[in-house]
Amino acid sequence: NILLAARRPFAAASAEIRARLLSGTVIGSDETGLRVDKRGWWLWVFQHGRNACFLTHPRRSKEAVEAFLGDVRPQVWVADRYGAQAGWAAHRQVCLAHLLRDTQYVIDEGDAVFAPTLRHFIGVACDEAQLRDRWNDVTLDLHRRRLEAKLGRVLALDPVHPAGVKWKAT
Repeated sequence: NILLAARRPFAAASAEIRARLLSGTVIGSDETGLRVDKRGWWLWVFQHGRNACFLTHPRRSKEAVEAFLGDVRPQVWVADRYGAQAGWAAHRQVCLAHLLRDTQYVIDEGDAVFAPTLRHFIGVACDEAQLRDRWNDVTLDLHRRRLEAKLGRVLALDPVHPAGVKWKAT
């Protein structure tokens, strides 16, 4: 009875959250496996800031993203490198948490050149991102140029371990 009574208010609140997400310029997403009636489904999350919507879908495919977005296309899409999450926005940002995790896998495989340097760079970029709201435009531009130069040096590295070679190529 409690769940039945909460259905309408919950649906209204969910619709408001979805509307806020779809009216914004940035959406982040991810998916994970879920069991529904003894079958494999997918639990998708679409979020930005304090707003998050969850969608259960029988497929881990672009159909789930289409079901959430409809005709809306944000300016920026933040997600892992899974193909179903590509092409939904003018710009794509790879989720740094996923990038760090994948980079750590390469370090664990034995790469001692590219992946450790990339991991350090991502850490520096994350540290600076926490301060960006305090900086004026000139300082922001200075840090952006410094990070771009550092990234250029990271990408110029030539890993010798097969895992590092493969990771750099992706």
